[in-house]
Amino acid sequence: MRITWGKIKILMSVPGVSFKLAASILAEISDINRFDSPEKLASYAGLVPSVYQSGGKTKLRGTVRSCNIYLRRVMFLVAFGAMRSKSKIVQDFVSRLKARGKHFKVIVVALARKLLRIIWYLLRRRERWCEKLREKRVPPRARRSRVTIEEAIRILHEAGYIVVKRDEGM
Repeated sequence: MRITWGKIKILMSVPGVSFKLAASILAEISDINRFDSPEKLASYAGLVPSVYQSGGKTKLRGTVRSCNIYLRRVMFLVAFGAMRSKSKIVQDFVSRLKARGKHFKVIVVALARKLLRIIWYLLRRRERWCEKLREKRVPPRARRSRVTIEEAIRILHEAGYIVVKRDEGM
């Protein structure tokens, strides 16, 4: 497994990830393609709740103990660093959990899991973290008002699409 400068740059674009943490994450993950989904990567890192089932009852307890403890520790450090960053996405996520009355440690684990899932997507797609992608999204249908054709074309152009007008004879 080769750690390339491109992968390190991708990881360093994530809030809370320094050069050493990026190298540590890549060393522990090895090849990102061996994980079929971000959930499997989060499970590998031990950032998912453990399930206890007995007598037809299911209880969710703390995080899984049998995991890659080094990746888990690194993701905790990344989450702490991201909480101190000025990233609007991270700050909104943390404030939502605080408003729901979650404990500080629960927030850190949830943020670490969220960032690890984002890292999986970024490494798979070979993209960097972009804070502005969130602003370009169209609001959900429930809050969406009627949009004119001109506005729809403008929104599509801003999102990077090419819109071609077709003749009515076609």
